Amino acid sequence: MSNKSSLRWKLEDVQKNPRINLLLGNFAKLDAPAKHVTEVNSGKIIIDLPPFPSPRMVRSDKWAKRPVVVKYFQWRKDFVLLCKQQHYTLSGILTITFVIEMPRSWGKKTKEVFDGRPHKQRPDLDNLTKSVMDAFGMEDGFVWKINTEKYWGRKGTIIITR
Repeated sequence: MSNKSSLRWKLEDVQKNPRINLLLGNFAKLDAPAKHVTEVNSGKIIIDLPPFPSPRMVRSDKWAKRPVVVKYFQWRKDFVLLCKQQHYTLSGILTITFVIEMPRSWGKKTKEVFDGRPHKQRPDLDNLTKSVMDAFGMEDGFVWKINTEKYWGRKGTIIITR
């Protein structure tokens, strides 16, 4: 992305989306310099990376990597790097809100209607959650509670509550 202003939350994005505004608790650093991760308050971080579902791996992916698998592993590296910047690792309770970007082909009116509404189609919530948990490359059996949601938004992001 060459436009640095697209790498941070803008005031109008938060104001137009009451669900995200509620999730952020009005603590967002809206005038912070452009970063991929924004610390919202002591309990939430925003990872400015579009959610990416975990693909179903096949045996041939070891030697003949499909493009979706290559993209997924790059997404994992980026996600872990952004989490390390905020000193975030998996804990026993995982609370994630996925904001799925609306298609560019949608008109303004359609985007206004769907902005902040629940996302009820693919990618599935379990595949999005699996990609986040597997990104850390560690045993995740200690996670005993998972709360996940997905909503439509103007920009794809991941909001993690610590």
